[in-house]
Amino acid sequence: GAEYLMKAAEMGNAQGIYELGVLYYTGVGVPEDAKKAYELFELAAAMEHTAAQYMVADHLLGEGEGVVEEDPAAGIRLLYEAGEKGHRRAREQLLHILDGKTRFAKRTDGVPPFKKH
Repeated sequence: GAEYLMKAAEMGNAQGIYELGVLYYTGVGVPEDAKKAYELFELAAAMEHTAAQYMVADHLLGEGEGVVEEDPAAGIRLLYEAGEKGHRRAREQLLHILDGKTRFAKRTDGVPPFKKH
């Protein structure tokens, strides 16, 4: 559970840091805390963790309102890095951006991040 991921994160394990971020993001096993989740995703992304790069990009592209300022250039760079490592959704999102089919505004319609509108 969360206690094992906390220990892995304390040891500097990128996967443990990312998974702990997911728990805080979803509120499973720990209190939901979007800011703490983003900080953990950012830490794991700095360690080249592909899924964490995707989550940080998601926040920078408009899903992190109240947590981080929107920064499309940095978000796109992280999507590219994750896509280069094979992250399917990052590649899909980059294609949507290139096709002009993605907006960077916060979604209020319940559509999951990076879904084509």
